Amino acid sequence: MSKIISRKFKFSLVLLFLLAIVILAACSPAAPKEDPNLVYTQAAETVSAQMALTLSAVPPASPTPEASATPDAPTATSTSAVVPTFTPLAQQGTFTPFPTSTQIFGGGDKATYAYQSPADGRVFSPGEVFQMAFGLQNVGSTTWTQDYKLVFSGGTQISATTSVSNDPDGGNKLTVPPGEKCEFIVLATAPTEPGSYKTTWFFYNPAGAFLAEVYLSFKVE
Repeated sequence: MSKIISRKFKFSLVLLFLLAIVILAACSPAAPKEDPNLVYTQAAETVSAQMALTLSAVPPASPTPEASATPDAPTATSTSAVVPTFTPLAQQGTFTPFPTSTQIFGGGDKATYAYQSPADGRVFSPGEVFQMAFGLQNVGSTTWTQDYKLVFSGGTQISATTSVSNDPDGGNKLTVPPGEKCEFIVLATAPTEPGSYKTTWFFYNPAGAFLAEVYLSFKVE
């Protein structure tokens, strides 16, 4: 009987001891739980501080000067022949003829300038109609016929007629022997626009050989 009481007493002591431990554990303050967001924030601040210290320890980089442009290598000079530059033909109104007395001989045919009417520098009114005459002298060894022509060649065209023979009505003969003169008459109309003008005519034999050149330079005001 006494043994049974002794065992119960020991068991009660064990229960009291365990209960005391439980009570003490319950009464002690619980350790506060850490906020995960707070942990992350503290870690980020630590990393930023370490990066700032690292960057402050590195000396600032010196600016790199821009590379200067390298000139292109000179190209080799071409050794090909230089192409000549051609001057375009004169435009109407700016034609520059040969001197009036120019002679280009066609075999025994020769002609030279004798006179003209009106003289160079004459001033016409816009659209004025006038008669233009050129006198040529036969200084060759052949006789001119009506097949010898004075033909408009350049400058300002002031007549509907572009080719004329010597004028029998002006006192010329149908033929012009060597040493004699003949006259070529053109009915002309001055331009309507004011300015300086020149009309140029060539004298040809029946074979088309050029014998002489005549022209009239004038103004319209």
